[in-house]
Amino acid sequence: MGLTGVFCFNFFFFTALEKVPASKVALIVSLSPILTALAVSLILKERLSLQRWCGILLAFFGVSIVITQGQVQETLYYFANSFESGEGFMMLSVSSWVAYTVLGRFALVGLTPLQATTYAALWGTAGLFFATLSDIPHWHPEMLTWENILAILYIATFGTVIASLWFLQGVRTLGPARTAVYANLTPIFGVVLGYLILSEPIDLSMIVGGSIVILGVTLTNRSRV
Repeated sequence: MGLTGVFCFNFFFFTALEKVPASKVALIVSLSPILTALAVSLILKERLSLQRWCGILLAFFGVSIVITQGQVQETLYYFANSFESGEGFMMLSVSSWVAYTVLGRFALVGLTPLQATTYAALWGTAGLFFATLSDIPHWHPEMLTWENILAILYIATFGTVIASLWFLQGVRTLGPARTAVYANLTPIFGVVLGYLILSEPIDLSMIVGGSIVILGVTLTNRSRV
């Protein structure tokens, strides 16, 4: 789990962000629930109902509306024609997270969510530390600004430790597929926080897409199978 969910996920994710706009990264991330559902069906042999599949696909459709600002046809064009090295790294990142989610189901048989998160963080951090050694020559003192330090602390605390702990608690309670679908709410929270903190505008496509995402998540988690 440390290799997949901490080391590989973050390494591929931030590598992709250097090459691909954040909006496209968010779109690829929204594939995670679909790929997780497929992995659950193939590896864990868990049968997913038609209602749950509809909810997962509906949530992805809503995310596409939000990210493309209503131009959903661009989503199909993007996945068909625009994959380059950056998108490849992002797909590796998503695949790593799917593996982390599925492996989490096995780990939680004998561990609590806190224990599983701790072990994963320790092994993943060790891997990232050794990988960072090769990048030391590229570091400069001016990089250590208060803004960068606070951003790293926030990512480490809220974006990694707390988020991973709550995520594994969701996997234990809801299962991998039902938990993964909540990832589609990430762009919605991004839009809302952008409006509240950065005064970014909210247009009709964001409202419609966000409502569809919420509907898809609700449909998925109301399914009993």
